[in-house]
Amino acid sequence: MKSGKLVSCVLVVMISITASCAANNQIANVKKGELRITLRREGTFVPADPVELKFWPEAYEGTARIEEIVKNGKPVKKGDVLLRLDKEPIEDLIRTKELDLKAAKLQLEDARVAFTMLDLQMKLALTTAENQSNWSKKNLDQYIRVEVPLGEDEHQHKRQTTVDYIQDQKEEIEQLGKMYSEDELTEETEEIVLRRAKRRLQRSITGLELQDRRRKYTVEIQRPQKLDEMNLDVRSKEQSLEKLRTTQRNQKDLKEIELRKTEISVENQTREFAKLRRDLKRFVITAPSDGIVYHGQADAETPKTFKVKDTCTPYTTFLTVAKPGEVKAKCMIDEKDIFRLKPNMPVKVKPVALPDVEFSGLLEPLDLLPGKNNQWEAIVKLQDTAVRLIPRMKCKVEISLQTLKNALLVPNTAVFEKQGKRICYVKKGDEHEVRQVQVGKSDAENTEIKKGLKVGEQILLKEPVKPKEQKEP
Repeated sequence: MKSGKLVSCVLVVMISITASCAANNQIANVKKGELRITLRREGTFVPADPVELKFWPEAYEGTARIEEIVKNGKPVKKGDVLLRLDKEPIEDLIRTKELDLKAAKLQLEDARVAFTMLDLQMKLALTTAENQSNWSKKNLDQYIRVEVPLGEDEHQHKRQTTVDYIQDQKEEIEQLGKMYSEDELTEETEEIVLRRAKRRLQRSITGLELQDRRRKYTVEIQRPQKLDEMNLDVRSKEQSLEKLRTTQRNQKDLKEIELRKTEISVENQTREFAKLRRDLKRFVITAPSDGIVYHGQADAETPKTFKVKDTCTPYTTFLTVAKPGEVKAKCMIDEKDIFRLKPNMPVKVKPVALPDVEFSGLLEPLDLLPGKNNQWEAIVKLQDTAVRLIPRMKCKVEISLQTLKNALLVPNTAVFEKQGKRICYVKKGDEHEVRQVQVGKSDAENTEIKKGLKVGEQILLKEPVKPKEQKEP
């Protein structure tokens, strides 16, 4: 009796489970098919070939005030005035620089005249120093070759004259002695004459001694001293001449450097003045081609709008001209996905404004470094486009990472995780069994099954609900 009741309870539970599965779960078939692994991102359209317009002066370093600017998003024609800046500051600067340039040119002319005069003065001073050095050498040479031998000859001549004179006096005294011996004169006269003759003779002998002493002093003292002085004068003149040459050479080089610096300054001022004149034309920016005007960069995350009296900073993109229809798609890629992407991967782009239209494109190479929020900017070059597409429109980007053909597929909702394992509920008649599976790739809808299922098997899309335990009646 108890055995019959137990069988009845089991049948009731099985019927309840089967009824619950049929009522609460959907069923899908395991099948083979193509699995497209994709990466989906929200994106925007950016200009394919934008022309960014900047206030890019060559020499002007100040800011400028906007006098006129085209409305943001306005269609323009080539040559239309897009931006006009206040020219008064640069015109004042040009007038000042023009006066500075005139003054610099006058200073340059004065410097050239001064350099020419300095060159003449240095040549005159050098000629004078060379002449002094040459005359010093000539004086030394003449002293050695002419004056010294001439002094020797004069001394010898004068000495010989004195010697001869002494000899004559001696002979005269001898003759006087003979005359006095014949008593032709009185004794007083004789004494006077002889005394005078002897006195003259003594003076002559003394004069000869003085001449010899003078010659010795001249030869031993005066002549060497004068030779030393003249040699020193020659060397001094040579050193002064060499110093003058070196000084003049350095002075001339310095003056040439100063003159060249002045010339370079004038050249630079001339170029800067010409640049300022060209900058004056840059205070009016015109459209380089037909298109739509955007304030700032067309692909800027935070669009800007400029108005009259705003300050225009040099080298900043103020306007961008883009042609309608000539766009690319841009989206941001997280760091975890960058190595899954390769150049020229196929991409599908769907404009938000045209949900029924899809464009094909190819992925361009990613930048090496990330941008804002540590994300990489991905650009898609479209193979075709539509003239209605304009920059800053939103789009959906689907990058095809991989395509698996003839893969064993199940819906994503058919795979469950229990205790760290992936399982599927396989239908067996009115019942089901739990089967562990090995999964592979997956997309938004399907998951690849590498092991655990076979083609044609039926699986549950929802986890079965266990019926509440029933008590024995």
